[in-house]
Amino acid sequence: MVTIEIDQIAGFRPQWDAAAIRQRDLLNLALLAWPNVVLDLKQPIPLGRRRISAIAHKLDEPATFHAALAALRQGDD
Repeated sequence: MVTIEIDQIAGFRPQWDAAAIRQRDLLNLALLAWPNVVLDLKQPIPLGRRRISAIAHKLDEPATFHAALAALRQGDD
């Protein structure tokens, strides 16, 4: 399990390709599907013997996730 604090998220990546998804510093949680969300982190975080600077995932409702994250980030201001 990976825990990311809201203030550790730099933002959403607008686009990505297969080479970006294969990068060692990207944690691909989409597994068997093509990710529809990629989050870049402000600072790399340790995960086992590597450090990750981005997380990819396949969500059922990515727009809802974007809106929820934006609301949480706005509440931190």
